Amino acid sequence: MGEYLDFNAYSDQKDRGEDFGEAPLSKQEQEQLIGRFDAFLAGLSARQANALPAYRDQLEKRAYEYLFARREEELAHMTYTPIPLHDYDSESIYQIKASLVGIRPPIWRRLAVPSCIDFASFHMVLQDAFDWFNCHLYMFEFGKHYACECLEDPAAFAYEARGNERDASTYYLGQVLEPKMRFTYWYDFGDDWCISLEVEKIIPEDTYPYYPYCIKMVRNAPPEDVGGIGGYEDFCATIADSSDPRREELLEWATGDPKGTFDPEHADIKELNELFSRARIVL
Repeated sequence: MGEYLDFNAYSDQKDRGEDFGEAPLSKQEQEQLIGRFDAFLAGLSARQANALPAYRDQLEKRAYEYLFARREEELAHMTYTPIPLHDYDSESIYQIKASLVGIRPPIWRRLAVPSCIDFASFHMVLQDAFDWFNCHLYMFEFGKHYACECLEDPAAFAYEARGNERDASTYYLGQVLEPKMRFTYWYDFGDDWCISLEVEKIIPEDTYPYYPYCIKMVRNAPPEDVGGIGGYEDFCATIADSSDPRREELLEWATGDPKGTFDPEHADIKELNELFSRARIVL
């Protein structure tokens, strides 16, 4: 990876006027959902109930089709508003905490990034920080009223945000971010990874030897395409069980070696900073 110095290699974005995506269900909401599903099951005949396992794939497909149709309907009714921009010092360095939402124990990174990079480049910083491979769409969301969606292929996805067409490389961190500001990064709208970002403070330019720089990182990140929070929990449970017949298959998928290892608690900050050092940004 480490490709985020090419500021123009990324895609179109559209401004968003309402929140996108869903927060994890509360315990009460989970119980309500399970209760409604139990009621559905209770209404099935014995023949229908016995047939459910055979139709698992079709039922899952229908559920995703419903979710995607609902999301498209929500997008169609959103109000588009330009992101407010301000002047900034191009030599400022932001200390930003990036926390993966919905997973316990927490997974997070504390990063130092320069204000002069754009959000397409910051997307690549986050991809490296969480060991993902830029395989899916992403979006930065700023509060309730201002957000941008960035698409990977501007030739295939041309959006006009109600007259305000935007490109991720035209927004620089310094134009949007301020100390103590919180915003959100969404990645992979199938797995729906949500990373909460907080600008903790501005630090002196000579604090670290190069930028971006990882100050601290806690726990390993979920592998790309693992299936979201639920898929990652299942993945971790499976590889921790030496008797599970799926264990070697999943380890080979995640590491390339059926006898490989994946430690959810391990976070290699040295390896990440070596990667950052090879793609350092010249201020």
